[in-house]
Amino acid sequence: MIGVIIILIATNIMVVGCVHYAFWQYGKYQNNRVLGVTLKEQYQEPEVQKIVSEYKRVFKRLMIAGYITSFLVMVPFDWYVSIWLIMYLVWMFGIIALVQWLYVKYHKKLYALKKQKGWVCGKTVNEITIDTRLSAIKNKMPLSVWCFVPSILIVALPLANSNFRAYLIGDWETALLLIGCVVLVKAAYILIYYLYSKRKSVVYSQNSEINIACNRISKRGFSLFFMAASTVDSISWLVLFWEQIELEYISMVSIGIFVVIQMGIVAGMIYTIYYIKKKRNQILRDDKTCYMVDEDEYWASGFYCNPNDNRLFVAERDNGLNVTFNMAKKSAKVISWGTIIGTLALLVWISVECLQFDFVEPTYVVGENFQVQYSPYPLTVEYDEIESVELVEELPDVKMSKDNGAATDQYSIGKFRVRNQGRYHLYVYHGYSPIVKIKTRDAMIYFNSKMEGVAEECYQEILGKMEAE
Repeated sequence: MIGVIIILIATNIMVVGCVHYAFWQYGKYQNNRVLGVTLKEQYQEPEVQKIVSEYKRVFKRLMIAGYITSFLVMVPFDWYVSIWLIMYLVWMFGIIALVQWLYVKYHKKLYALKKQKGWVCGKTVNEITIDTRLSAIKNKMPLSVWCFVPSILIVALPLANSNFRAYLIGDWETALLLIGCVVLVKAAYILIYYLYSKRKSVVYSQNSEINIACNRISKRGFSLFFMAASTVDSISWLVLFWEQIELEYISMVSIGIFVVIQMGIVAGMIYTIYYIKKKRNQILRDDKTCYMVDEDEYWASGFYCNPNDNRLFVAERDNGLNVTFNMAKKSAKVISWGTIIGTLALLVWISVECLQFDFVEPTYVVGENFQVQYSPYPLTVEYDEIESVELVEELPDVKMSKDNGAATDQYSIGKFRVRNQGRYHLYVYHGYSPIVKIKTRDAMIYFNSKMEGVAEECYQEILGKMEAE
């Protein structure tokens, strides 16, 4: 359990760290912008400095609170996992939402000042001439999509193992969940690569060579990152799959390795953004023909909204790896609100399911067959499938791999797997005895109850049904 808490705390710090890095950049004056507002010498104005300083001060306090609460949010973990999970989700999405709200607030404040003062900063997008040489070769800049093939082959490698195929066939629900996660992750990498590769090239200068160099660095660098990240991600999944093949369970060591690798991918993303910005700025530093582009009117709300732009996806101005919607399009609004509503519905469903683990006990019905009535993991067993039934004081001392369920210091509920013994169905509250042990042709079933006498009564009734058969 300590290992799980350490992994979660490390994940918490990584989440806060990523938010910290991304939104701290908005408060820095770079590429003639601060807080998403284009400014030249106006940046030195006292009113501008006051707004930027205030943003940094509030942001710093919010981040300190984020780092502190990344530890405090783990306190309820040993009490009720369901309550902890709800608090954890509120904490995680709350941090992101608060920081986004803070940025939008000060962005609007600074943009309102710019409009009030009538500051004009550079050319508008419509005034910039299209660079025909750049447009002609833009599709040749990213790496080929075929470079994703190794990452797909790596994650598909376990399918060549007969034990792994048997494991997937034997538990199709877990198989669908597992394969679904892998497919979604690989599809996400390829989709983001595609969107970024097809993004509109940026004209920085009147010099075509400089435009080509800057866009090549961005497109080649980010496409390389996506492909490398996809390959590294496949290796992390392979670690889990291979242990499942060899040991028939997944240890905390493997889960820890998986998390460390994923954190490495995040670190790689941050470094890629930093490196590309550094190289691009080096190229533009001494160019006397660079355009200063002012498209603030399309970002006035803090989000991109340009009815004259046919693109659905556009790159964020101050974070080269992020892609955002053009909110002037109806489809963008539908997708955005659909995603928000869908995510909230999913989180509510997960929370309700987890609350059942802590506050709702399974119901055991001994009738025409034996049933466990429990919405997350219902179970029905025919009596002629039962080979033996007995009362035991505790679960066997074996290593179990959780296929689909929940395992805490208070309970173990769901589908598990034990090496060389197959599937276990557990409905066990720790510290309560006796436990009914049912052995069937295909699995082992263990269940008990917090209510005195329930397990013994079920045991006697099952024995009676078996004898009647």
